[in-house]
Amino acid sequence: MTRLSEKDLSRVEFIAGTNGADHILSLVEEVREYRNQLRPGIYRHYAGHHYQVFFIARQTETDEELVIYMPLYEHPKGGRVPQARPLKMWLEEVEIGPNEKVPRFTYVGEKLPAKL
Repeated sequence: MTRLSEKDLSRVEFIAGTNGADHILSLVEEVREYRNQLRPGIYRHYAGHHYQVFFIARQTETDEELVIYMPLYEHPKGGRVPQARPLKMWLEEVEIGPNEKVPRFTYVGEKLPAKL
């Protein structure tokens, strides 16, 4: 599957806008929103472990958005197998001390760092 660049999205947006194709404009905006929320790659959990994010899936019964990811270490609850976590939970901040909050996960990059 080919991934559209921001330049490609801008072209689609321009063409759709000049032709009054509001449904295409809303799809372009939805793609941009997903990219801003979460992108595939390596993330560091606030407690130190690293995870690889593959994509966002939608739960069929509730429409809840789920992050599909895999731990990059031997997880005690199942080794290195794909897991799912609600997107809302993935993006939230956690309290690590009095009046101190940090993101639950922080984007590291597209590839695994040389040193973990």
